[in-house]
Formats: sequence, structure tokens, C-alpha cells
Amino acid sequence: MNESISIGARRRAQTGRARRRRQRRIYGAVSLISLLLCLSLLAGFLFVTLGNRSAEQTNQRLNDIFHGVSFSPRFRFSLIAQASAEEAEDGEPISSRLSELYAINPDLIGWLIAGEDISEPVVLRDNSYYLDHDFYGEKSKSGTVFADELNAEWQTDPVLIVYGHNMRNGSMFGKMTSFRKQKYFAAQGLFEFYSTYDDSVTYYAPFAVFDASMNEGNRSYFYLRRYDSFGDEAGLSDYLEEIRSRSIMDVPVDVNAQDQILCLVTCSYSNSNGRLMLFARALRPSETREEMEALVAEAKKK
Repeated sequence: MNESISIGARRRAQTGRARRRRQRRIYGAVSLISLLLCLSLLAGFLFVTLGNRSAEQTNQRLNDIFHGVSFSPRFRFSLIAQASAEEAEDGEPISSRLSELYAINPDLIGWLIAGEDISEPVVLRDNSYYLDHDFYGEKSKSGTVFADELNAEWQTDPVLIVYGHNMRNGSMFGKMTSFRKQKYFAAQGLFEFYSTYDDSVTYYAPFAVFDASMNEGNRSYFYLRRYDSFGDEAGLSDYLEEIRSRSIMDVPVDVNAQDQILCLVTCSYSNSNGRLMLFARALRPSETREEMEALVAEAKKK
């Protein structure tokens, strides 16, 4: 009897030890998986953080060059062929203010300042390259602000469409969402565009902003790239009328088919395949900056 009890006790003890060993192995495996997951998340966080920091440093370096900060920029290896700082391939003289930037990247067409949060070089090549390449031609999630490939005649086109990523850190067009707010919109004043071929600046008065879908059939769809009708006064008038009617802001800035229009575009999550669009028009010769800034300051939410 005692022997039977002893054998049973030993078996139970062995079973308990085996169960504890299995549990330790399971706990060890779970701990290892958790550690690897944490390391993976940490690596991803560091990758994004360092990438954002690198993009911010690049933007600061370019802004320093644009604003004439006296220092020797530390150029990185560029995949873009260097260009003459004196004139473009077509023989047109380069703006003295942008000559150094043009020497780095001959895709440059100008510099855009839109409110207090957007100050970026604008390039033109196609609609894909600068989605994931920075101004130096290096791979970058932030990309570079670029004009639509159909704006080959961007200096005289009735509508210039410019794209920029909606970055979470606020870079590129990441702060453009703030233009949905009446106080912010009204306080930003005029936009500035400095052309590579002109030492003067063109001022633009923002007059409309709205979200839309790029999917045909969606109730929020907006046909943005109407280049086939931009040269037609009636077609451009219809385009501008639709923009004014869809704007979430009521801005007392007059717009007609003779005006030069600037459109800033970034991703939006308000619609399927959504875009946030911000429209401005160039000041007319008879208008002053002061009077147009006063009109923009009267912007009201519809």
C-alpha cells in the first residue's frame, strides 16, 4: 500500500516537473517573441525618427541657402547632374536668389512660401520621381514639392498645380490642413512664388480651400487636372466657379479667367483617395499687397 502511494507520488511529481518545464519553455518563447517585437518596433521608430530628422535638416539647409545665410552648405552625394548657376539649358538667365539651388538641382522652377508653415523649393520632372526623392536626388519618404508634369509651360500656364506630401511631422504640406480653420486661413496673408527666371516675386491671394476625392463616381469627386480646358476662357470660368462653390471658406477675393491660378494639393483622409486643395490667384498689376492681405483677412467659414 505504502509502495503504491510512493509510486503515485513520484509520478505526480514527475508530471509536475514536466509541466513546469513546458511552461518555462513557453514563457521563454513568449518572452523572446515579445523582445524581438519590441526591438522591431524600436528599430521602426528610430528609422522614422532619423528619416524625419534628416528631411528636416535637408529642408533647413535649403531654406538657409534660399534666404542667403552665409555658410558653405555641406552638399551630399547627388544623383542629379549639377547645372550651371548662371543660365538654364534653354539659355534663360537664372535668378540670383535661386542660382545656388539651381546649381544643385536643375529641375528647380521656383521657391514657394505659403503662410508661416510652408517654405519649399518647387521642382518639375514628372509626377512620380519626387514622390520619394529629396531635392538632392536621394531616396526620401518626404519627397519634394513638385509641379504637375503637364505644367511644362508653367511660366504662362493659367493654372499651376503643385503637390506635396501631408507629412505627420508637419514638413512639406503637412501644415496645409490648418487652412481648414478660419482663423488660420485669415491670418496667413499672401503666398509668395520666386521663379528661377525672375528676381522679383509673384504674390498670390488664397481664395478657396476644400477636400475632394480623386475617384470618379465618388460624390466628392473633383476633376482637378483640366489642362485640356484651361486655355479656354469659358472652360476656365466654369472651373473657377466650381472651386468657389465648393470652398469651405468665403473669401472676398475676385477671381476670373484672366487670372493666373496657383493650386496646392496634398493627401486628405476625409474622402476615398482624398486630396486637400488650396487655391490662390496672382495679384493684378493694379492691386497692392496691403489691400489684398486685408481681403484675405476677411475670410469666413461657410
